[in-house]
Amino acid sequence: MLIEFCAPMEAVDENNKEIQIPDSVIEALSGRENEDPDCELSQYLSDSHDANGLKEAGVQDGVLHFKTKAGKLWICARYNVDSELDEKQVRKLMEYTSGQFSDGAGAGWTQDLWYEFEIGLDPVWDQIERQLP
Repeated sequence: MLIEFCAPMEAVDENNKEIQIPDSVIEALSGRENEDPDCELSQYLSDSHDANGLKEAGVQDGVLHFKTKAGKLWICARYNVDSELDEKQVRKLMEYTSGQFSDGAGAGWTQDLWYEFEIGLDPVWDQIERQLP
């Protein structure tokens, strides 16, 4: 079973001024997955107080990827789970993922994109939501 959390992306230029994400960047990133094994979010679950018990509940993977929704670019983390999580576990996993988007693996991956597109791309981590994979 899959569970996915996503947050919209925002962009800044070299002067740290907020800009609209160019369509060419959205097109280039939509569907891109992070293939770096160090960015697989589930590997850090046992180290995180926020995510206590989630690894034992069967949460695996945590693959980062981009998708487009309503013309906007979103960063997402897709997890495989052994069985349905209860509401408290879903909330814990969403909080953990939000933290990874703000200053963890998600933030690191998006910062690396500066070298490819010469704009800063940042997740709006406090607007994270559960979406259908």
